[in-house]
Amino acid sequence: ATHRLAGKERVNLNEVANDPFIFFKPQTALHDLLENLCNEAGFYPRKVFEGYEERTVSDLVGANLGVAIVPHIPNLDESKISVLKVHSPKCFRIIHMVWRINGYMSPAVSNFKEFVEQRATIT
Repeated sequence: ATHRLAGKERVNLNEVANDPFIFFKPQTALHDLLENLCNEAGFYPRKVFEGYEERTVSDLVGANLGVAIVPHIPNLDESKISVLKVHSPKCFRIIHMVWRINGYMSPAVSNFKEFVEQRATIT
């Protein structure tokens, strides 16, 4: 990766305020969340490309077309990109898990529910 921040571990989002952004399409859940993060950091992102999927966005970054904010992507090929943690503003998203009260839960679903409950941060 040849970006000026490639060697860093963390970045404040305003450090890339003037960079071209690879963004998520407006129909995606991440679009508004990331736009709000940029606004919180004091800028409106200059969007040069948009994609629907995290890997597509990452591949466009790997093609040296801009920077992007993406959630953690397991097994991401980092040979052409640098992955930095955003230090400020704080990046997180709220995910809700719902289930039917007093409804049947298969053992697999019940185990998954317990797994999530043990690791979740309650807000």
